Amino acid sequence: MLRCRNEEQYLQQSLESLKQIKAPHEIIIILHLCTDGSEKIAIEMSKTMPIKIYKYNIEISRAGYQTLITPANNPHSLSTYYNWCYKKCTMNWLFKWDADMKCSNKLANFLNSININEQNLIQYRISCYDKTTNHCNYEPYLSNAITKYTKHIFWEIPSFTNSTKCIELDKEIQIINMNPPKVIKKYWKKNKWFKNDKHFMKKYNLLTNLYGIESCAMARSFTTNSDNIYLQIKNDEKMLNKNGIYLYSSIVKAIIKTNFYYLYSPLYNYYNKHIIKNLSNIFNIHGIIMDDLDNKSQHPFFGGVSIKIETIVDCIKKNMNRYIIFSDATIFINSSKISQLYNYINTCKNCDLCFASHVDSSNHNIGLILINCNNKTLNFFISVLQELKKNNGWDQQVVNDLLKNNNNLSVSNFCIDKIYCNYNIDEKYKKTYLIYKSFIWHTKNKNKNFNKRLDIFLHENLITQEEYQNNYKA
Repeated sequence: MLRCRNEEQYLQQSLESLKQIKAPHEIIIILHLCTDGSEKIAIEMSKTMPIKIYKYNIEISRAGYQTLITPANNPHSLSTYYNWCYKKCTMNWLFKWDADMKCSNKLANFLNSININEQNLIQYRISCYDKTTNHCNYEPYLSNAITKYTKHIFWEIPSFTNSTKCIELDKEIQIINMNPPKVIKKYWKKNKWFKNDKHFMKKYNLLTNLYGIESCAMARSFTTNSDNIYLQIKNDEKMLNKNGIYLYSSIVKAIIKTNFYYLYSPLYNYYNKHIIKNLSNIFNIHGIIMDDLDNKSQHPFFGGVSIKIETIVDCIKKNMNRYIIFSDATIFINSSKISQLYNYINTCKNCDLCFASHVDSSNHNIGLILINCNNKTLNFFISVLQELKKNNGWDQQVVNDLLKNNNNLSVSNFCIDKIYCNYNIDEKYKKTYLIYKSFIWHTKNKNKNFNKRLDIFLHENLITQEEYQNNYKA
């Protein structure tokens, strides 16, 4: 997770140093209000490296007084910014990286030796070394257990899953800081994000009157200027709270979106757009593109086809100790009940697995699953995968067969009137459904299968004639 603001001087060197990493990885670059050549460098380097580029175009608070007076859930807060960046990352491990950092050889060797699917929860404290001052700053830069970033007085800090083990690496396994810490970057001297807001300026002036004028970069790691002020502020917490200044995130209720995963092929991009349009405001959407499956039998997932279960296993590993939703792409969302869907899903987070169910069957339907990502669910789907490959079965049937003899998992089903699965929608559920999972009888003709669902949607008045015609496959 590489955050960058006007770092054309160092960005290329930083990325070049990461070429030493051979383990599977991604480099998420967040360009924050860059006005120099940083974006051009990032785009050029992305041609030969696994780089994804995003932009965050909101001014943020600086560590120190600005962060202290900025509510944790404010778009300008450090914790909001970090959580926005964090949500762009998809790998099991997260490395907090700056554009002026350089990866040492020993650090690269260590990263290449890590088990990317490690089940033990770990935070590695790593040294960031500056040779000009001989200063080392140890932080938990690398972890597979971060849940979010929170506000902590002057700074943002990561929150970790309970029972996370902390390991401090040898000083030689280090990050090299290319920019001398005492060099103050130009944007640190820019006007405060709240310069025209009397409400926040009043709070800032209160801190200045109580604790003195804030020197530029007072709260950075290489200085000790903030230590005494920090202690005074902790002692004054109740008084500051009365003035609307809160030291921690816990005062504000944080909303962490659930990750929503689904598989789709190019033929089914219609559903990909439908899901993004309707669910992006309440879930973190992750559409995973795949090739069209060959219909060699009645159903494309018959005959040991394992891509869905393999993907579920992978998603669980990336989201340990969190809930995720895994769905087929072929769902229709009731756009008038989005907020109800969000609230309903949260009420179902009380078991290991919650499935959709066929109105006429006692079997669980794996077309939409709420999964509590833990070792129990991970081991279960690994066993499903092994059985599926062994006997060339149908993924849904294997799941149901193995659940019959599994007493280790707590399993439930969504209410039929909320998550409805059938060939057509029963009239009594048209006013209550939140998601409709449509069934069809499959043929070997892919386009015909696609059109069958459109026929259902048109017949049930879920889509217009124009939408039907625009998406029909000839």
